[in-house]
Amino acid sequence: MRSTISNLESEKSNLVNENGNLKGEVEKLKKMKADAKAKAERERVEQEQKQKEKPKPQQSSQSQEQKPQSSSVASAGYENWQKMTVEATGYSNVADETGGGSVTAIGSGVRWGIIAVDPRVIPLGSKVYIPAFGQTFIAEDTGGAIKGNIIDIFFSHGDKAREWGRRSIEIYVQK
Repeated sequence: MRSTISNLESEKSNLVNENGNLKGEVEKLKKMKADAKAKAERERVEQEQKQKEKPKPQQSSQSQEQKPQSSSVASAGYENWQKMTVEATGYSNVADETGGGSVTAIGSGVRWGIIAVDPRVIPLGSKVYIPAFGQTFIAEDTGGAIKGNIIDIFFSHGDKAREWGRRSIEIYVQK
């Protein structure tokens, strides 16, 4: 019986020690969690400060066709966007410009807010911010003459595409 009592007291002592160790571990984990939260908050505040300091792209007085299909990135900044200078042309679904097609290279319908690209330069599906329009476009189409740093902006009316002509512009491609 004494042996059993001695063993139980020894086990109790071990459990008390282990409990103390576990409490210490829990406190360390709580401190690590609090430190991580504080660091994340500091980084968030620093990021907001950087955003406020960055210049906003200038909005063009150029008229927009329709409501954009995707949101502008002007308020989000360009940390993950690659700036490029490209030649930009306009196209529409007029038969002599597209062969009469109204379907993009990825199978969606042509509409305002899409652009044709060389997929070796700008991957299909990429978001592309065009400051001249103050909005983000989606690279969904390709074209025989779209090679290298050339993009083709879809306009719903051929006269607007012709009015746009060919221009050298800056764009931002999401990485």
